[in-house]
Amino acid sequence: MLDTAGPELQVVNKSEQPISLKVDATVTLTPDEGQESSSDVFPINFGGLYKAVKKGDTIFIGQYLFTGSETMSVWLEDTFKRSLEEFIQSEPIDDQG
Repeated sequence: MLDTAGPELQVVNKSEQPISLKVDATVTLTPDEGQESSSDVFPINFGGLYKAVKKGDTIFIGQYLFTGSETMSVWLEDTFKRSLEEFIQSEPIDDQG
């Protein structure tokens, strides 16, 4: 399990519309912050996620500390099915590095 302190990993939801999730659905986490957020795709602000987690890890995404409501939270489990090489090839290139 990846445990970040505070808002280190954020879902980028530019539309600010609620995102509904279904039980046992597949959600793709992408470092492409330009991607539209949806129930299928979560653009995140942490391009190094693929280095921090491995297949089978669990990620908790929620606003519990902010809202006090478990209804605003979700556990993503066993979702890391792509290889490291596939992720690197799809990751946006940072020309300012």
